[in-house]
Amino acid sequence: MSSHAARSSARFAKASERWTADDGAAIASELRLPAGSSILDVGGGTGVLAGHLAAASAYSVTVLDRDSLAVEKGSPRVGVTSVLGDAGAMPFVDATFDGVLFVDAFHHLGDQQAAIRETARVLRHGGVVLVAERDPGYLAAKLTFCYERMIGESVSAHAPQELAQMFRAVGIEGATRYSVGDSYRFRGVRT
Repeated sequence: MSSHAARSSARFAKASERWTADDGAAIASELRLPAGSSILDVGGGTGVLAGHLAAASAYSVTVLDRDSLAVEKGSPRVGVTSVLGDAGAMPFVDATFDGVLFVDAFHHLGDQQAAIRETARVLRHGGVVLVAERDPGYLAAKLTFCYERMIGESVSAHAPQELAQMFRAVGIEGATRYSVGDSYRFRGVRT
């Protein structure tokens, strides 16, 4: 196993521990979509959160991640499909999903504008976007983002209102609210 693969495996194992069934239920509650809805989890890694979301809601969840190791390491979960791909060029037809989810992933995207355009393209009219991020105006978030850059991750974080404006530009209207500490949620609807 290469050193990169070993580091990635350790990172995926650690990341998998952070999500619980309660997190899946909370996300389902925020999405407010009917059972059977089709959800895209962008940057969902190994699919642990997607599995909890599918179990809590009876949603069909597709994880899109650009990291082949994450997709490969993801274990099969009921209601979850993993797809290797880029958020800026999603491998899906127009209006495929009822909801699109970015949880602690949006700030890692290389071409965020392309990802937003693609989100609007693959989201059905009336569909919901939920983005969970950290506000870069807070010291704890700044330190986290600094660490992520130090380990080679791409980071481009946005203040809540700036993120809302970015989605509004493609016809996704919504609002932000703080959840815990420096974390905030943007929930928008495709018009």
